[in-house]
Amino acid sequence: MMLERTVQQLFAGDDVWYRVPIYQRHYVWNETHWAHLWNDIEEKTNSILANTGIVQPVPHFTGVIVTRENEEKERVIVDGQQRLTTFQIIFCAIRDICKVTFSAASDRRQILKSVNKLLQNPPHPVHESNPDRLYKLLPTDGPDRDAFQDIVAGTSHGNGLLPKAYIHFKNEIKQYVDNDYQKLVALSQTLFFYFKIVEMPLDRSYQPAKVFESLNGRGLPLTQFDLLRNNVFLRAGNERNNLYATCWRHFNENSLWFSDEIADDFLQNFLEAKLNQKYQSNRSLFDLYQRIYLGNLRKQLKINIGHEDDLKLVEREFEELRRYSITYAKIANSSQGSPIWFYEFIKTQLQVTSWHPLILFLKAESELSEENQEKIFHILECYIIHYLLCYPEIQKWDRQKHFQGLREDIVKIILRANSESDLVESIFKVLKNDQNKWPSATQITTALHAAGHHWSRSLIQYILFKIESKNINPEYTDIQLLDLTDLNIEHIMPGKWESAVDPDTHEKLWPITETGKRYHAKARERDDFVESIGNLTIVNEELNTLLDNKRFDDKKELYEAHSRLSLLDDIIFDSKGAEHEKWDVEEIKVRERNLTKLFFEIWPSTNAPKKN
Repeated sequence: MMLERTVQQLFAGDDVWYRVPIYQRHYVWNETHWAHLWNDIEEKTNSILANTGIVQPVPHFTGVIVTRENEEKERVIVDGQQRLTTFQIIFCAIRDICKVTFSAASDRRQILKSVNKLLQNPPHPVHESNPDRLYKLLPTDGPDRDAFQDIVAGTSHGNGLLPKAYIHFKNEIKQYVDNDYQKLVALSQTLFFYFKIVEMPLDRSYQPAKVFESLNGRGLPLTQFDLLRNNVFLRAGNERNNLYATCWRHFNENSLWFSDEIADDFLQNFLEAKLNQKYQSNRSLFDLYQRIYLGNLRKQLKINIGHEDDLKLVEREFEELRRYSITYAKIANSSQGSPIWFYEFIKTQLQVTSWHPLILFLKAESELSEENQEKIFHILECYIIHYLLCYPEIQKWDRQKHFQGLREDIVKIILRANSESDLVESIFKVLKNDQNKWPSATQITTALHAAGHHWSRSLIQYILFKIESKNINPEYTDIQLLDLTDLNIEHIMPGKWESAVDPDTHEKLWPITETGKRYHAKARERDDFVESIGNLTIVNEELNTLLDNKRFDDKKELYEAHSRLSLLDDIIFDSKGAEHEKWDVEEIKVRERNLTKLFFEIWPSTNAPKKN
């Protein structure tokens, strides 16, 4: 049965309880959705105002919502919560503008009364034990519900999407009515009576999970994680609230999960960690979860308990998703000093994602000691740094495929290992195998000599940052420059040294005193060393802008005045503590040797890497 209703009819009555269930997504509409809805409201209001009354205005159809009444007589919103919640926010904006801007209007009480009737049910003794019954609509539990209740109460509005929606529509309405009370009345009546929604109530015979999938198939924006969440909660039955409290609440309270991209990325990493392989992209994540992961889990439970048990299955699902999601969040939020931060760095900065499922598996699944986990993390980091540094010509897809194959081999080793010490050694042997392209020390040294040419500046920044972290002066450990995201790569001798001139005098800033053939030989030598790691350092963005192509003496002054990084010490001073008078090929050679030595101390090449 389909019920065509105006917005007013949806919320009219003294016992209207629309509820967004705990298994639904949070509020995700943004400026684009708000703008589309506002354009429709404004256009319809203008047409109503221009109407002479001879022809009845045509209502504006706003879409379909799907509801299902539960045991408490609440109308659970299966689909359409974004639209209904936004209408409620607009009611609040109209109410507050009416209160403040049109406080002198004689009949403003009528608008306020009409709006309040659409926001809250009249007081009743039942509300004392369940105050949520006062609200005609409530978002899902968590920050959205708190923010919504604050907006309805007219108090604090916070910084989330719901408060932003309130501010957006309040500004649009104020600008539109422009102190004209009759325009506010017309806008309110347009919204109440000329915006129509078709409500499709489901009876108990319908399976909401199938409804979700059907809606998604018609193009409505349900993500893969949305489908998963809806499916597991609907199968949870009477245990739904308990499982939400014990296993799911963090999804609604941690802002990390408010991003659809993050939630779907977690689901993909979860499945790859659990199944230890990457499936073809033409199969959806939700399909993989249902058909493969869930099938495997069902078989395991049947072996363990001797029979199928749907409740134990869904409890196990919730627990697995809880455990892995908490670990995923720890990786995503890891600090620069953490052994796992490197893997988040290469994922976000270098788009190297193949290793994330393995790190997730090791942290969430394995029973390895913390010490041996860190050894494995460091072995992997050594291999990955060397590989990325020495094979820049390998295409992204081939690199990902290569890493993925290694990851699958390592998981198999972990699953069949007899002891932790054997496991660490076995993983190192897999990576060291010639066919897996672990570069030699010579290859790495050559790559560091040309570091400035590297395809990813972010990798070179990371290498210099780690060298800085290793050698940092303890007096300056709190210095803000140690935030990698604030650092840029600086060429001490400019990359375009030959064309660097003083803008006033037009003198060369990095001249060569030799002439003739000696000049050209010196220039070739400079060109060979200008991209060496010995000629690179890291500085913050502000200092990098100031340095530009200045003379070496000017750069030294700026280094000393603006930065205390230890990497700058051997630019300013030589090994005996004397100040460098110049910066040229010989100085770069010395620094290249020193930095290369430090590189191998952090990421060894020939011997089994040890945790630093």
